[in-house]
Amino acid sequence: MDNSIDRLLATAQEKNSRVIYRFSPGLYMFADRDEDPQKNRLTKLAGYCTDTLTGIAANAPAVMFDFSAFAFYGAEGLLSLSMLLKIAKNLGYFVILDGCFAGDGALKMCEASFYADANITSLKLPADAVTLSPYIPAEDMKAIAVLCREEDKAAFICAKSKKQAGKESFENIKTDGGLKLYEAAVDDAGAFGESYVGEKGYSVLGFMTAPVEKSSDLRDLDRWGIALVDAHPDDLDKAETYGFFYPKECEGEFVVITDTDIANKLGRADGNFGAEYAVPFFKECVEKVEKSRLEKK
Repeated sequence: MDNSIDRLLATAQEKNSRVIYRFSPGLYMFADRDEDPQKNRLTKLAGYCTDTLTGIAANAPAVMFDFSAFAFYGAEGLLSLSMLLKIAKNLGYFVILDGCFAGDGALKMCEASFYADANITSLKLPADAVTLSPYIPAEDMKAIAVLCREEDKAAFICAKSKKQAGKESFENIKTDGGLKLYEAAVDDAGAFGESYVGEKGYSVLGFMTAPVEKSSDLRDLDRWGIALVDAHPDDLDKAETYGFFYPKECEGEFVVITDTDIANKLGRADGNFGAEYAVPFFKECVEKVEKSRLEKK
């Protein structure tokens, strides 16, 4: 039986791309278009997102939206997010809501997003997948896995937020089992997702991480979870960024590129960024990733 990840991989194959565009915009990235800063204060943000969604449609199998970046602007931001999620779904993207949802509320957020097409609330945040904190009750994690399978959705457990982290950083704390905290998160993704593998061999539960040198160690902890690798544009020239692609098969991984990093890379994060710069740069990123991926065959 196929699952949502099978659909994601099929879309990636159609578009010859394993790169996901992540929207995490700040208003400081865009030039003011109105003399009155209070007038339509999110118009430029929504316009950038809409234009970018349209511009990269042929090159991105999936898009990701940073929940906190939009929630920062209150009700207006969440309404914009709701609108953009619907636009993305209508354009045929696999849509990921990146909230790193945690605790007792994680299951409720999954239900709110996965049931968003139902007539329950006026604020709908429809998505094909969400990101989760590993700090979730085991029973809720099991319930989320079942929900993903039943509703044809997916979830990704956040396992490592930064490429480099000191030994005393929270995610490097060792658990009772001897694993570091981020390693235990990957292990959980494998354990809870093992029973929900689709036709292509991948589970509805994957994990999100950063480029790591010993990616094979993490892959050993979760053989069937898709890895979302949150990479800076400078990481695209480094072999460790592609460590979760299986040799010959060349699946098992998607590279995530964030708009804020693109803006900083181009030197346009001070009010000079927009879709006209994001779209061509993203296409260059796809070409780099595809070249590196195909070299592993």
